[in-house]
Amino acid sequence: MALYEFRCAGCGYVIARHFPISERPEFLECPKCGEEMKRVITSPHVIYRGNGWGKDYKTNSG
Repeated sequence: MALYEFRCAGCGYVIARHFPISERPEFLECPKCGEEMKRVITSPHVIYRGNGWGKDYKTNSG
């Protein structure tokens, strides 16, 4: 499931919803004012775990 954020054009309310990848809704109805909410493009939420990330990526070459 993908997480999509929507922002209301009328009141500015922001909401996040999970949808299957096959469903990509462009609009929702705002639960606060009833206006149209548009999908907002956001950066992906990435969590790096384990060795090899950040300070651990460098190795001593001897």
